[in-house]
Amino acid sequence: MKKSSLLLALTCIASPLLSQADEQIEYLVLPAVLHHSGVGTLYGAAANIKNIGESDYSAYVGIADGDASAVGFGVSDISLWNGQFSYVYAQARDVTIDTQYQRGDDGNIYEQDLSGSIHRFALTHDLPFESTKSTIALSRSSVSIDGYADDNGTEILINQSGFHDINTTSLMADITWDNRVGPIGLAQGTKVSASLRFDLGRTAQSDQGVFGYKLSHHISFTESALASFYFNGSHAFVISKDEKFDTEAEVRAELNASCNLLSSPSQTTSCLQLEQDLTSYIVASNNKGTAKAVGGSQGLRSYQESFFRGSNSLVEGVELQWQLPDTMQIGSSTKLQWLMFAETAQIADKLNELSDRTYYSVGTGIRAYAGDIPVRAEFAHGASGNTVLLTTGLVF
Repeated sequence: MKKSSLLLALTCIASPLLSQADEQIEYLVLPAVLHHSGVGTLYGAAANIKNIGESDYSAYVGIADGDASAVGFGVSDISLWNGQFSYVYAQARDVTIDTQYQRGDDGNIYEQDLSGSIHRFALTHDLPFESTKSTIALSRSSVSIDGYADDNGTEILINQSGFHDINTTSLMADITWDNRVGPIGLAQGTKVSASLRFDLGRTAQSDQGVFGYKLSHHISFTESALASFYFNGSHAFVISKDEKFDTEAEVRAELNASCNLLSSPSQTTSCLQLEQDLTSYIVASNNKGTAKAVGGSQGLRSYQESFFRGSNSLVEGVELQWQLPDTMQIGSSTKLQWLMFAETAQIADKLNELSDRTYYSVGTGIRAYAGDIPVRAEFAHGASGNTVLLTTGLVF
């Protein structure tokens, strides 16, 4: 498995440069190191400019290289139809992720080579209810599968002529109520959100809907300490089933893996195992849908990114955050915090089976707020072992 160290996190945390050209425009330049278990390490930089023009919109761009190559840019806070419009484009190449296809449990691990891109348009409105916003988003993503290897890095020779690019059009509506007040990183109160997303037009896959929700409550127990309790859920359902690929025989014929043509017994065995895992997963996904995956930076941090899949997923956790004393801060624009967390998760194709098995993660880390951007360096432990994460954003 690819490894990193906490020293890489210091590049993220110690290097941000925040300056102002005048009283209105703000610039943020952030050298970055990102590491996700099962994905790898990326080195790059991101830049953000706020309060551009009379409408005070923002623009940002990022570029990265390392275990993958990625570039992205976007604009936000553009006034449109009495709301705030945003657009994001991102593209990645030469991505290798560790993945598995067992639904709701541990399975055979594969290294999967991918490339892909996404366009996302979103419009956010302030609702007449206090502290409430709504968002409507349209996205178009495309993912290409470039190859497979086993967990030792040995290439799996499998015919890929039947592997379709995953082109997905997604429509999403979200409503969020957030009454938290206080300084960035220490705001107390409650945040609740619910979303409904439709994934449409995927080749050889059923159209599906995904209902998601998040609840977090934040309690300040000193001026520099905060406890956050969070609960996230995701549930998928099939809207229009693709009848041509809802049995294993139909999927096998479409995949056309051609494992029997390989001359090496070990390669034949690896090919047949991958074919079986892919077939079982595609059939289950087409018949039951696939909710938000569990694992990695967005929940259950000791596991690889998006490791567990199923029709229903839950994540529960608690996080304790302490803002470090001024003598330990790096500059006036970056707020450093020490944190500890514990979280559990369940995932299954049937709702009544969610409680059959629970996975856990515990850990600690450092969080830096460069402006309002949370940068995280975390160490997590769970049943699968230890993991280091270097990333941005929050679980809740």
